[in-house]
Amino acid sequence: MWRRKKKKDCGCDAPRKECSRWQKAVRTFCRNRLAVIGAVILVGFIVCAIFAPYIAPHGPLEMNLSALHKPPGTPGHLLGTDGLGRDVLSRLIYGSRISLSVGLVVVSIAAVLGTAMGLISGFFGKTTDAVIMRVVEIFVAFPFLILVVAAIAILGPNLYNVMIVLGLVSWPLYARLVRSEVLAIRELPYIEASRAIGCSNVRIMFKHILPNCISSVLVTAAMSMAGAILSTAALGFLGLGVQPPTPEWGMMLNESKQFLRSYPWEIFYPGIAIMLVVLALNFLGDGLRDALDPYLRK
Repeated sequence: MWRRKKKKDCGCDAPRKECSRWQKAVRTFCRNRLAVIGAVILVGFIVCAIFAPYIAPHGPLEMNLSALHKPPGTPGHLLGTDGLGRDVLSRLIYGSRISLSVGLVVVSIAAVLGTAMGLISGFFGKTTDAVIMRVVEIFVAFPFLILVVAAIAILGPNLYNVMIVLGLVSWPLYARLVRSEVLAIRELPYIEASRAIGCSNVRIMFKHILPNCISSVLVTAAMSMAGAILSTAALGFLGLGVQPPTPEWGMMLNESKQFLRSYPWEIFYPGIAIMLVVLALNFLGDGLRDALDPYLRK
């Protein structure tokens, strides 16, 4: 007698049911050790940012002129103090709020604007596509950092201007990505079937096309957030970003660069914090790409 072959167990908690796309994505992500490490590091910084008043041993602006340039390991100052006697660890913890907030706001502005422009451009095509893509090419033609520095110099250096400028300059990346995916999706049979049964353009765009672009947008957003944090730190180091005495990692690098030879730990720890967050976001982005792309899943 012929025996029916048993379905291969996929390892999920739903026997005899085909695993959903997201269950497979989660399992693929969890098998990527670097992605998990990146997620853990990022969660650690997020926890520090949320609970900074309870974790930081001192206030970020609290000065002690009798404890200038204390080395790491000093009682009460685990990572030492800076040139104004402020606790380096406390300023790093509060600085995570600034960096992560800027990265999140910048990515949100760029992703929403870029996704909308890319969706409209790819779906309608013709004149609409030509106009939007010419605007994208104008933005791409200018070097990113020079364009940002010029805009900040005109608007003035402060936290809100940094977030708005970085968000408005970063949207072309998402527009080009989403447009390329929409051009491929809009010709598929199920889109033609949706048109045939009378679905409106808005319904087709947001119900049938946009959900298929979300995975690519999420991967790009994770990696773009790392770039936004680096750009914020670069502007802070140049004096065009967050202004003192606000505890921001790039500003901390700027304030401590003059003491590099005498007190190197003051510039070492902010650099390590920036490196860890950027690495964590890149590891997370790679893991999301492998998990959400069906051609890369194992």
